[in-house]
Amino acid sequence: MGGTIVWTLATRSRLSNCKRFINSWNETKATSQVYVRLDECDPQLPELLELPWPESFSINTGPRARLGEAMQEMFAKFPNEPWYGMLADDLIPRTEYWDQKLILAAGKNEISYADDLHEKEMRICHPCIGGDLVRFVGFFGLPVVKHFGTDTFWEELYRGAGRQNKQRDVILEHAHFAFDQAPIDQTYTESQLLKRDDKRNYKKWKEEHLKKTIDQVKEHFNW
Repeated sequence: MGGTIVWTLATRSRLSNCKRFINSWNETKATSQVYVRLDECDPQLPELLELPWPESFSINTGPRARLGEAMQEMFAKFPNEPWYGMLADDLIPRTEYWDQKLILAAGKNEISYADDLHEKEMRICHPCIGGDLVRFVGFFGLPVVKHFGTDTFWEELYRGAGRQNKQRDVILEHAHFAFDQAPIDQTYTESQLLKRDDKRNYKKWKEEHLKKTIDQVKEHFNW
């Protein structure tokens, strides 16, 4: 597989979710490329590897990696892409060509995001981010957190700079347990164990760096 690899999809022990995502991907005629990150220690790894992943998906295995870690791993491997996006196995794409719509809206230095049928007006969930913006900030997944705070950082950066770019005609339904659309499985449970440390680390980073980062980004991109 060659060319641009820009969406990150980290998944673990969710065979049915991945099948559903692949079906929705195909049904919505998505064509962009995805960095799928699987854990070597996942008991369902053999079954996940056998799934009919689309040709544009690059399947990568390694030590246990949470979402933020997978995002950073992908960014380190592909630091010069035109844009970067964050996916999840509990997303269900509903809009045809949704990926291309988000890519176009993000451009080189904006953040685009879909309607996930749950979040409040300004909530930025699983965004697509212009590559120049990611490179200027210096990271894709905030290094001080493993899972919680990855999209929160990008939301607070963009909203703090007075920007909004919600694509109202694009739906990426978020079938999360918090919305009573999924059982609380082991993967969710293990992720929740990271919440306290991630929130503490993000709060500390935010107090020390967020305002300065927003000011620098606004000046650099003339926002």
